[in-house]
Amino acid sequence: MSHPKQQIREALTVLNNYYGVLGKQLADEILAHKADFESPELERVEGLVERYAKHANRINVLYGILRFEAQFDKPEGGEPLARNQFRCFGCGEVIDERDQACPLCGWTWR
Repeated sequence: MSHPKQQIREALTVLNNYYGVLGKQLADEILAHKADFESPELERVEGLVERYAKHANRINVLYGILRFEAQFDKPEGGEPLARNQFRCFGCGEVIDERDQACPLCGWTWR
């Protein structure tokens, strides 16, 4: 059985990936309804905007709860990073250039 904090971190990674999927769907729908967004009648897009805004807000609330529970211990950062390494903006862990996301908290540039 995995450690509870590790389970929370894995759940954060899943939510982070889902948030990216939601963003791609939103972009597709906006492009599909581009003419409606250019129209002065904003009622046509109000439902689309409202639906995605509510959904994204709910995900943010869940993410915030899990993020609080994960309570990351930020590394000291005493050693300099290697040439192809970066510091995570979420938890301070070292991210390798080939990593798609932070191995500790799941933070990504996307």
